[in-house]
Amino acid sequence: MTIDSRNLLKNVSARGHYIATFKSDNQNSDGVAASAWEVAALQVDVNSVILVVRGLWSERLTEPTIAMSQNVDVTGVLQPSQSADRGPNTADNLARVDSTLLLTKAGFADFDLYDGFILANSESVDGAKVDRTRLTIAIDNSKVPGYYWQHISYVFIWWLMAAVVLYLPFYRRRVTP
Repeated sequence: MTIDSRNLLKNVSARGHYIATFKSDNQNSDGVAASAWEVAALQVDVNSVILVVRGLWSERLTEPTIAMSQNVDVTGVLQPSQSADRGPNTADNLARVDSTLLLTKAGFADFDLYDGFILANSESVDGAKVDRTRLTIAIDNSKVPGYYWQHISYVFIWWLMAAVVLYLPFYRRRVTP
């Protein structure tokens, strides 16, 4: 299911239960390169699943009491799916944090998968907060969105057309038959 791009990078909350956990190798966070993330598939209703980046893979056992059947409240920042592979795509590893990769995993063909993922800021189970280190991702806003050069070329063409329209009446008077 597509998420409106205006909702990306905003705080969101979701409630559901985790149905699978994956490792995602070679991720960059907090200035630490090539770390492995714990990525879980959160089932938010009967047919819908969204990915949640819970934290570092090395800390996945800090809260062993979360069972797959328990409801979890997750708050975090909605991130766009990653587009470049960062590691291998195997049965227990995601090459990138992208819900389309779940289609290659067993048991996910019948679910509606949300595009993007939640970078978890907090999780709570039955009102008890899950205590673990959370990740932050640096957002690069230096690029100009959209088709920047196409926009510049349209501006140039319109100025050129305006100049031609203003020049043509004078050009016609100079030409004598």
